[in-house]
Amino acid sequence: MSSLKERYQTKEEEYYTGVRKDILPLVPKHSKRVLEIGCGQGNTLAYLRDNGYCDWTCAVDLFPEAIEAARGKVDEVHQVNIEETTLPIELGSINMILCLDVLEHLLNPQRVLEYLDTLLAPGGVIIASIPNIRHYSASFPLLFQNKWEYKSCGILDNTHLRFFVRDTAVNLMKSSGLTLEKVMPANLGRKGTILNRLLLGWPESFLAMQYLVMVSKPNAN
Repeated sequence: MSSLKERYQTKEEEYYTGVRKDILPLVPKHSKRVLEIGCGQGNTLAYLRDNGYCDWTCAVDLFPEAIEAARGKVDEVHQVNIEETTLPIELGSINMILCLDVLEHLLNPQRVLEYLDTLLAPGGVIIASIPNIRHYSASFPLLFQNKWEYKSCGILDNTHLRFFVRDTAVNLMKSSGLTLEKVMPANLGRKGTILNRLLLGWPESFLAMQYLVMVSKPNAN
């Protein structure tokens, strides 16, 4: 059986190098301090800072290769397993936390979110992208062909430990007491978007490859 690191090494380069512009509709106009868990090569953080969405960026990843690639693009880096190690970051000091295609890889994502909640400043937000296991590419082969085949990336990524649909993704994000702000289907595609509109949203749960979920921490009274 291949090691966890070997399975991550089989993923396409875009998995680590892409800039997640799809989250921009959820990103606040400006957040002073931004932290990303599972940063890849740090390109999303660099894009946000270079385009004025934030002043300071911090990248966290499990693998040293990712951290070395991110170093120089961001203000601070930490190579840690977020499930085992706390970060040397002041509690209540982060304005936005990104967990993009991360939570489904964790043994206990709820516990991690509880910890990240403690890092958030009042009014801060967490934005996550979470794969949708109800997407037709996973659910139809299971229902009609009796197939459930893992791959190196995608919804049935062989490094996924958890699986979600819209409601369970939302419940996870709210589990530490944060407030739901917005949920968006992602990767519908042009035809899927048109079909979803024509059918008043009914096909969304089969067409959305991911859900983008934003939750916020209430402002202090």
